This record gives sequence, structure tokens and C-alpha cells, in this order.
Amino acid sequence: MLAGGLLIVTAFQTALTFGAPLGAAALGGTNPGQLPDTVRLVTGLAAAIWLFAALLVLGRGGYALVGLPEAISRVGTWALVAVLGVGALTNFAPPSPWERFGWDRSRASWSFSAWSSPAVVRPPTGWGTER
Repeated sequence: MLAGGLLIVTAFQTALTFGAPLGAAALGGTNPGQLPDTVRLVTGLAAAIWLFAALLVLGRGGYALVGLPEAISRVGTWALVAVLGVGALTNFAPPSPWERFGWDRSRASWSFSAWSSPAVVRPPTGWGTER
């Protein structure tokens, strides 16, 4: 569920980057329609970050598409839990009804999903096997 949600955010940010007229649903809704070029650069960077987050979660869940060290995967996924939690709180405040309606609930559920996922909370390989 979490990786799928992150891929949806990646697709949304990518669409904004390529000029989709969805500005009312992004970045506080201050740029309805197509975003200005400078802001589209920001959404392009955001798309790359969200894609990395999705790949991180997939790898942590045992579906690695890109090989990452265990420590990076573990710490990165917990960092993602925190970022999603804070993001959910910030999305309750923007003037854009699109963001309040969609992103706040989505990020809150993804944060809980990440926090409660066995893929996130499982101990690193080898823990508990010492005698």
C-alpha cells in the first residue's frame, strides 16, 4: 500500500513537472493551472525523492529493484515514517481544499502504514540468532 501511494505521488509530481494544469492541488494551491517553470523544477526534484522513497520501501519489503545496504534501507524507511507524519500535519493547514482533502489523509494513512508495516519494524537480518 505504501509503495503504491508513493508511486502515485511520484506520478503526480512528474505530471506537474511536465506541465499538467494541476497547480490548484499542489504547493498550497497558489498557482492554479500550470505551474511556473521555477516551481516545476521543484516538483521534478520532489518526484525523484518520492521515487527513491518508493524504491526504498519496496526494497525493505523484500521486493528490491535497486540494491541498497541494509542500514540505509532501515534508517531511510524510518526517516520516511517521520517525514510522512510531519507532512500529514502540514497538509491540514494549506488554503487549497484539494490538499486538505486528499494529501492530508493520504499522508496520514501512509505514515501509519509505514510505521505499522512488518517490513519497517522488522529487525535487521541476523538479530536474535546469536547464542
